[in-house]
Amino acid sequence: MNSIQNIQQVLNLQIRLFIPRFQLREFLTVYNTLSERCFNACARDYTTSTLTKDEGSCVSQCIDKQMLVNRRFMLVFAEQAPKALFKQGEQSPTEAIKSAKPEQTPASQTTETPTTMSIISEHGFRIDGRRPAQIRNINTRLGLNRNAEGSCYLEHGNTKVLCAVYGPYEGKASKRLEDRCAIVCQYSTTTFSGLERKNRPRGDRKSTEISRLLEKAFESVILTESFPRSQIDIFCEVIQGDGSNLAACVNATSLALADAGIPMKGIASAATCGIVDAKPIVDLTSREETDLLPRVTVSGFSSIILLLHSKFQLATICGRDEVILVELQNRLHIDHLSVVMDAAKATCADVYECLAVVAQQHLKACAPILGH
Repeated sequence: MNSIQNIQQVLNLQIRLFIPRFQLREFLTVYNTLSERCFNACARDYTTSTLTKDEGSCVSQCIDKQMLVNRRFMLVFAEQAPKALFKQGEQSPTEAIKSAKPEQTPASQTTETPTTMSIISEHGFRIDGRRPAQIRNINTRLGLNRNAEGSCYLEHGNTKVLCAVYGPYEGKASKRLEDRCAIVCQYSTTTFSGLERKNRPRGDRKSTEISRLLEKAFESVILTESFPRSQIDIFCEVIQGDGSNLAACVNATSLALADAGIPMKGIASAATCGIVDAKPIVDLTSREETDLLPRVTVSGFSSIILLLHSKFQLATICGRDEVILVELQNRLHIDHLSVVMDAAKATCADVYECLAVVAQQHLKACAPILGH
């Protein structure tokens, strides 16, 4: 008995000396997870206390498979980690513009600014390989949240948004309106949605501003007169942000409202546009949304939500031209306004076609359930 205790003391001493505590905790976590996974996959006969021949071979294959997966994962990590660290050390387009010296640019080359070189290449392609007028892929799923009247998960490129709609229901007396429905929106982002972790997912100045923009926009879209003395709550959560967050929230909210069966004037579609050297670019990513680049977000139905920015964001209803909201960030020359507006409207029409197809397919899937 004493010899066993001595051996245990020696092992504990070696662990304390040579294995850091966090590494030991990580090793035990992996060991326990692997044991549970292989036991659930391979243990079939509980009449004996030992493994059968088939169970033993299954456990061996399971362990070998997991170890090979871990080995492959570590090899890929060792290969990709230096590249990722190198990319993090590169200058962003904003930093490159600020650090560029005017005397280094000859007068004959003033038409090609560092902004153009960093966002649009000499062959006419952007950083992610798209043309200036090309939007990112849009993937959606409706009805994910069963506790909500309507919900939508939308992926717009690498921007991922989850939206839920509750109501209409009898709201608080302080927000109750006698002649129409009150729209309450809450915009938030996960702490890990961007390159840097946030301490507060909601409640900051930017989130509050976007929440108010969404409220004003959808007050023009929803037929609020149909639900007097009631309230509709809209919750938008940005799971991953890669630019055009407001436009993605408008598109996701439109589909969530359609899933909830709330009457609207039409499906609102939104797009974010910018301008580089008098050339409009649509559907901006986070790297393209620099603080020196004019950009606009536009949203609408037979109308357009217009958010003037030197990023230009526009929302329209059914891809038409009625402006319902305008927001301007950064300075945009008045001569470029019509160019960016035309590009934003055309992009909203393209986005609306995608959203309309999703809504029609969802309606066809629900028609047998509804008996129509």
